[in-house]
Amino acid sequence: MITMAARAPIPLSDKATSGTETAVKDTSFNMSGVDRKAMEQERLARSGKRKRELSPIPSHELFNPLEGQEDAWQLGEPVDDFVRRLPPYNTAITTFPWIWAANPHRNPRDKSPSPRVEDFTSRGMDLLEQSLQTRRDIQKEGARGPRGMTKQLSQESKALQGRISSLANETNVLSGKV
Repeated sequence: MITMAARAPIPLSDKATSGTETAVKDTSFNMSGVDRKAMEQERLARSGKRKRELSPIPSHELFNPLEGQEDAWQLGEPVDDFVRRLPPYNTAITTFPWIWAANPHRNPRDKSPSPRVEDFTSRGMDLLEQSLQTRRDIQKEGARGPRGMTKQLSQESKALQGRISSLANETNVLSGKV
């Protein structure tokens, strides 16, 4: 004969509940009354495995990929000096189209190279010029009526989007204003 050990029910509250009131005393249990974290730790202990701990992020030196560029904040430059040197409201767009500040606390696990904005800008302008020439040629031919021309212009627009997206990936210009 198999006997089951009787378990005392886990009280939900120190006070009696009435009507729709409920109070949970022990918050380490989820709604079903099962502590899933403890169960997972117990399972890993039984199997001889331990939960993989993330290695701590090593301390690292400050890093500025834009160091030496006149239009960017420099390591060791106080914010007040930077804003005095390149005032955001008064710096002419012809002098510097953008004012840059890089995060000096770069994630050491991030292996992505620095963005090559100048390369992206010059090659992007070439792509735009090529697309404009293609559009002029399509409009010049008339492309077998208005519907054919509209379809070809739409296809050129989608192709240009793809070429610019590929260029952005290639030059690592994946965020910011364009």
